[in-house]
Amino acid sequence: MEFGVLGSLEVLDRGSVVSLRGAQQRWVLAYLLLHANQPVATSELLTALWPAEVPPTARKMIQNAISGLRGVLAADGGTDLLTQAPGYLLRVAPQHLDLGRVEALAQAARTQTGLGRPDDAAQMFQEALRVWRGPVLADLVESGAAWPELAAIRALRPAIQEEYFDLELRRGRHREALSELTDACRAEPHRERLRQLLMLALYRAGRQHDALQLYRLARDATLQDLGLEPGRELRRLEQAILVHDPSLHLPPPEPASEGENPPPGGRPDPHGGAHPAEPGFTGRAAGALPVHPAVAPGTVVERRLVSIVAVALHAEPDQDPEEVERRLREVTLAMREEVEQEGGVRAGSAGPIILAAFGVPSAHDDDAARAVRTALAIRDRLRAPGNPAASGKNCRIAVATGEVLAKYAPDRTGYPDVAGAAVNSSVLIASAAPPGTVWVCDATREASAALISCVEQRTTHPMWQVEALREAPALTSRSSAAAPFVGRESSVDLLCRQLDQAERGARPQLLTVLGETGIGKSRLVLEFLAMVRARNGTRGRPGDVTVSPGPVVLVVRAAGSGHDLAAGILTGLIHLGHDHQLTHPAPAEADITALVHRLAGTGELGQRLTSWLARLPAGPRGRIADLGKAFHALCFLVERIAANRTVVAVFEDLQRADEQSLEFVARLSRSLDPAALFILATARPELFAKYPMWSSTTHNSTVMTLPPLPDAAMAQLLDSSSGNGHRNETRQKSILAKVGGNPLFALEYLAEIGNGRFREGRLPDQVRRVLAARLAKLPPDDKAVLKDAAVLGRCITAAGIAAAGEYGDDRIDYLRRCLDRLEKLQLLNRKSPLGTKDEPAYEFSQVLVREVAYLEMPHPQRAEKHRNARRHGAICRRAFPRRRPPGI
Repeated sequence: MEFGVLGSLEVLDRGSVVSLRGAQQRWVLAYLLLHANQPVATSELLTALWPAEVPPTARKMIQNAISGLRGVLAADGGTDLLTQAPGYLLRVAPQHLDLGRVEALAQAARTQTGLGRPDDAAQMFQEALRVWRGPVLADLVESGAAWPELAAIRALRPAIQEEYFDLELRRGRHREALSELTDACRAEPHRERLRQLLMLALYRAGRQHDALQLYRLARDATLQDLGLEPGRELRRLEQAILVHDPSLHLPPPEPASEGENPPPGGRPDPHGGAHPAEPGFTGRAAGALPVHPAVAPGTVVERRLVSIVAVALHAEPDQDPEEVERRLREVTLAMREEVEQEGGVRAGSAGPIILAAFGVPSAHDDDAARAVRTALAIRDRLRAPGNPAASGKNCRIAVATGEVLAKYAPDRTGYPDVAGAAVNSSVLIASAAPPGTVWVCDATREASAALISCVEQRTTHPMWQVEALREAPALTSRSSAAAPFVGRESSVDLLCRQLDQAERGARPQLLTVLGETGIGKSRLVLEFLAMVRARNGTRGRPGDVTVSPGPVVLVVRAAGSGHDLAAGILTGLIHLGHDHQLTHPAPAEADITALVHRLAGTGELGQRLTSWLARLPAGPRGRIADLGKAFHALCFLVERIAANRTVVAVFEDLQRADEQSLEFVARLSRSLDPAALFILATARPELFAKYPMWSSTTHNSTVMTLPPLPDAAMAQLLDSSSGNGHRNETRQKSILAKVGGNPLFALEYLAEIGNGRFREGRLPDQVRRVLAARLAKLPPDDKAVLKDAAVLGRCITAAGIAAAGEYGDDRIDYLRRCLDRLEKLQLLNRKSPLGTKDEPAYEFSQVLVREVAYLEMPHPQRAEKHRNARRHGAICRRAFPRRRPPGI
């Protein structure tokens, strides 16, 4: 058997999950695994399981748990649970415990480093870091486990990261490590060693300004959170960067060991022979394996559809400049926090006007809505009573949307440079808007019309003042809910069968609906919930758990932070029985107390649960103490309701949730008590990139992938949604060929026809946003290859990519691997071999993907790649048609 503690507690028998009976078995096994191959006293177990007060029957409960665990482990000859004074000993081979594997790999990596084999050491460090599935014993920590051993294991991962990144920098891989180092620093903001390594990597990459800016951010965070100045080593590093200390440069290659005679220009091979020198890679530490021959440019230049937020600070003519600077700093801090919360980035400033961008370098299909939400949050924050930047109520805020030329580093560190009419428009609108208001351009209003209410302003250009966010998304001609429901009847039947199974078996059922943006996940959920409500005989009072015989529905949209999800669940429980589309006000403490007392009583348990939930409505997003306890309380309340009535819990956009939120949903599906609970989750495929074990969360888990709608259903959708009573056969065939069975894309094209903007070859803005968000998640090299493929068109080969991008024949093998990855991501499809079986050819899986990749390239870049491709045409004519494909 294999055991896992680096994440939720996991027991596997030949790859299959082993179920444990009762909470005591899980807690006892977890504690023994933390002390594997060491005797654990019974008294120590008692204290670990019941830290406050040990019940009289505690020893008997532990004995029963031990007996049950021995039955589970009996099938495994390599694991023994022995009775050994003063308690018990769990004998586990280190390779059968993920924690043991991590420690063994880390030690082996240190040994390889000492033997002068840094490449082998780096690979072992990487393998050790990949073992982690999530926070240590996340499910038990959520239930209240606070053992001292957990803190030491939590510190193990960042410690290994520090060793790994230190090795990478000594190998000369400072550019390659930047992205991972940045993510590690975000996860561990107070690990100064990680900060030092990131600053050093930035400096060696020629980004001195960013390295110094990182130090200033680290200093501000340390002072704000801990009240301390940075450590001496971090301060020394800042000074060394300021004076360009030679000691920061990459150390010279170490001399070859005695007996080794590497050839000139080459490097020794530990297995014998020599590798030739590799052009284009200099400054690498001796003995370092070559990094893959990257094809992404040093600076990415792209045409992007973005939304720009501009905040203009108004200052009186006679105002003291130091006061203006202080206010500007306060507004900048507030803006930065709100922008980062919604996934945007700072985009520079123009005097007293601060800019932020949504849509570059990362992108989302709702960037315009994110920008407007951020603008409203900044406005509300600055004019809130008691705010230190209260003078910021004089700020004018604007949002403009349009195409810009963006420049950013491939590792996405630092601020992007953006230029375009949208930037100018945001500045002009912010200058014209009255103080304390948020104005948006017409394109922004149109892109976020379903979520905001606006009032048109009479100016020379269409501009709108945002009043507020809508309580419920409005139906528009582009809303899937406004279109007929076609082609998914069998999927609704499957959902109904799963619900019936949860009701008959009184066991939780988890069904995850996967699909790309616009494929119809939300509409499927709406149709299913309509059927659920239609079969309810009556509807009970809000929060009542005994009156109505039909299911009750709880709908929560997953957010980036666990706090937002928990607060949404709590609000939904209090307003249970109301229309799920309404946005209810945050519950008061009296509402929380009434809910808990109704479900858990007024005793000690009720008081404890109330205290765990009391801070949720008012707590800052993502920052609340003991969030795990709040999730534990919510799980208890949902299970109590499900013990008396069927509960349908819907979690939308689960790919946005953090690990703590995902663990809550998984734990809810593993309820041991009888409960008629049907959990329906919708997510995009990237959920499995974040949480690979999601499909094996529980034995009652099902994953359903929504395929594209067939052409017959798409034609029916287009006919019924056109509204003009006649059909244009040619145009309909063109749209069907483009959208690839995606209903949202078809509705967007219909909206273009309705407003008179449709023309062949033009992409609707929302279609472009959706696909650009998908492409933005690609690694830099894969995206660069995809752009070259967009130039090649219908027949894509590695040789053609090398020609279009002028990469050279030495990178053909790497380009083949990039194409293979793009095929696995379903962006390309493999065609019949071109020429020989060793040179496969590809085509785009969807025409629109190709068009978006092509549109993101600046015009000079497109022209250059076309010239390169034409020069290659004499060698591979089939790969490069003479004329440009239609629509591009």
